Amino acid sequence: MMKIKGKVLVVVFFCCQSLVAQTYIRVGPSVLGNYSPWFEEDVYLNIGGEISAEFSLAKKITVNIPFAAHYGKHKLHGDVNETVFTENRLVGICPEIRYHPRKRFKNMFYGLGGEIKHFKSVNFHPPSNANPRPFLVGWEYYFGFSIGQNRPYRRGVLTPYLNFGIGANANEYPVNAQVGFTYGFQRNVKTKKRFNKSKSWQ
Repeated sequence: MMKIKGKVLVVVFFCCQSLVAQTYIRVGPSVLGNYSPWFEEDVYLNIGGEISAEFSLAKKITVNIPFAAHYGKHKLHGDVNETVFTENRLVGICPEIRYHPRKRFKNMFYGLGGEIKHFKSVNFHPPSNANPRPFLVGWEYYFGFSIGQNRPYRRGVLTPYLNFGIGANANEYPVNAQVGFTYGFQRNVKTKKRFNKSKSWQ
């Protein structure tokens, strides 16, 4: 039993080492558009960006785990006071599996995943004397799919992408779309031979 456990640990170690050795740390800006059927002003744009890590799982499959944050400010619908604006803040994580038809980290890819976002909206309805700064706070959940292209450069890879998200019924915004790009820096872990014939264990 101990031998089997030892072999399993060795396999897990080398698999994890392989994943770390093929990791891209990504960062870049994006624009998030939220669609709401409940207001006449249907699309709300939010500007932000993401920082993520993309790991290799197989020859043509990777997993990308981004942390994204977006902020948007727009005129409060139906309010005659032009100084009142609605402010939206969305922060969350959006993991997805990416399939690369030709070669990993090069050319086109297709993604499938989900989104979990914390949503906060300030002045989501006209303020009053009783509530001068009304706000709405909650969580939003999306199932998403994306398409993008990796463009390798000498020191990294540029990746423009387009993502669509379909949300749960309880979401304030049932549909969203995000367009942006990231620049990835490869993180290589180089292993050295620890044993040399001319020397002892190093």
